[in-house]
Amino acid sequence: MFTSIKIENYKSCKLVEIDRIGPVTVLVGRNGSGKSNVLEAIRWGASTATSNGPIKLLSNILYKEPLAQFEIQLIGQHYRYSMQTTLDADSPSDLDSPTEHRAGKPPFLEENVEVFEENSWKSFIRRRKNTVNIGENGTSLKIGPLTPCLPALASLLPPGDDSEATVSAILSFLHQVRYYPFDEPNASEESRSIISDGTYKDWLDNYEATGEPGDSALMQLLHMILDEPENFQEFRSLIEVDGLQLLQKIGYSHIIPTWLNSKSGSNSSDMADGLHFLGFVPAGTSSDPEKSFAFRELSLGTRRIIRILVALLFDRSSVMLIEQPEDGIHPGLTEKVMSLLRAYSDPMQMFITSHSPTVFNALSLEDIRFVDMVEGETRVRRLDEREIQAGRNYLNGDGDMAGLIQAIEE
Repeated sequence: MFTSIKIENYKSCKLVEIDRIGPVTVLVGRNGSGKSNVLEAIRWGASTATSNGPIKLLSNILYKEPLAQFEIQLIGQHYRYSMQTTLDADSPSDLDSPTEHRAGKPPFLEENVEVFEENSWKSFIRRRKNTVNIGENGTSLKIGPLTPCLPALASLLPPGDDSEATVSAILSFLHQVRYYPFDEPNASEESRSIISDGTYKDWLDNYEATGEPGDSALMQLLHMILDEPENFQEFRSLIEVDGLQLLQKIGYSHIIPTWLNSKSGSNSSDMADGLHFLGFVPAGTSSDPEKSFAFRELSLGTRRIIRILVALLFDRSSVMLIEQPEDGIHPGLTEKVMSLLRAYSDPMQMFITSHSPTVFNALSLEDIRFVDMVEGETRVRRLDEREIQAGRNYLNGDGDMAGLIQAIEE
């Protein structure tokens, strides 16, 4: 899990530091304060560190040098990884970008991995430009100046090597940091109640090749039905009558229409072996399969909860970065969803943005981080000891967390 995070020069996050991080962290602040930028910066740092090829530069590289630093605790060991995109002002650019040629400053990555031993941080990996050094007197490797070192080392170091095991553990953790805006996607799959074998196969091939499931909750749900029955049964237990009571039944069938077989000579991926039908029966309605609804026909709040639960069970992320889980959801259900998220926050870790009093009332004082915009820069702070004690006194009286947060913000 993350124990501290430092971000510099990412959008409005000129300098953002978050420490004493627990299983759940909720970012609280007014619209435009930069809460989403904080989540996006964490995603940017993690995705950059785990990229298998040269990274794409941020648009502000000519003016700022963005940095991400993560302290991570894994299996009793404490690591610190830092990555910064840097410009070399002393050598001419040999890259292809016209913008970089004009600047005359070829960018490169600086990366460091430290391990906390004997009460101090000790260097484990140091990388500058295209040179990666492991240990003080250890291996030295050459990689591209914009190629992150962790994936490169994971493939270059011999299996079973202690350094390879450490690199792989950090890489696996950062690769499972996922950002969830839970927006309504425009993907065509989510507008259908029928998915062809070809469409599903295309999705599955991409997922197996990249490890990225995309935004379609319907595809992920279908995959659970076909290949992860235990996850699907867990999903049903959470959303059907024994759980949140949103759905009475999820119907599934697979057919091979005769008209589809007659077009077997087509090269279209949509003209494959058969069709998958997914139907949703809302709680309180007939269980007759003919009266089930397509995903798009469910309410906005129900679709959002389905997306949250599918992400929770399908990805099994190390860290979930969640935007406003309460959107479109009744306060009573929001409370239950927050209880579920907290229940799953170990071993997962969650960073959440919210404006909801219901979400706030599900928090502890240590979960809260206040986000403000000061002179165009995002600032993040936790409650100090005096505020925590005053907050406890307030909560021990007749106050609730939502009222306390409002009072502190004002």
